[in-house]
Amino acid sequence: MGRRAHLGHALAFGGAVTVAHTIVVFAIGCAAVALERTLGSERLLRGLEIASAAAVALLGVVQLSRRIREAASGEGHHHDPGHEPAGGWRSLVALGASAGVTPCPSALALLLAAIALRRYAFGLVLVLAFSLGVAATLTFVGALAIAARSHMVDRADRWPRVRAAALRWLPVVSSASVLLVGVLLCASAWSGP
Repeated sequence: MGRRAHLGHALAFGGAVTVAHTIVVFAIGCAAVALERTLGSERLLRGLEIASAAAVALLGVVQLSRRIREAASGEGHHHDPGHEPAGGWRSLVALGASAGVTPCPSALALLLAAIALRRYAFGLVLVLAFSLGVAATLTFVGALAIAARSHMVDRADRWPRVRAAALRWLPVVSSASVLLVGVLLCASAWSGP
């Protein structure tokens, strides 16, 4: 979220994640029911978990390479107080939707368990509740990030060189964190239960 982000931005992001995650889990759940007969539940869930983890790791690689190039060249992530990023709300919602597209294996497991019990509506309610919980968590973390950012920016104005270096390299650290989480998820998914 940009420098002028506020709680409404965090709420829009969380809402977009909820809608996208719910739709993707429902769609994959329907496809999984058809594939389950040929692959089996255990192999299907493990495959979905590995695919989700690999998607996060790939996103981390793409983000990290882009952020390193931007930081090394000195271009890219500029924060002008009077400048709203291109796309504004639309790009924020698109970012939330793209974050929600990676299905959570736990949500899929809930849905598939409900389908196995022939409690379809219950499964849909469980996935919706799960997605709302993810959205609430992301909104809360986004609100904390907004508050921390304003606190840090107020302090960093005293040290312009430190501030410039932080604004230049923090996106690299953030992208490296996404890659690390993806690698850890891949290792966990690969090793299995």
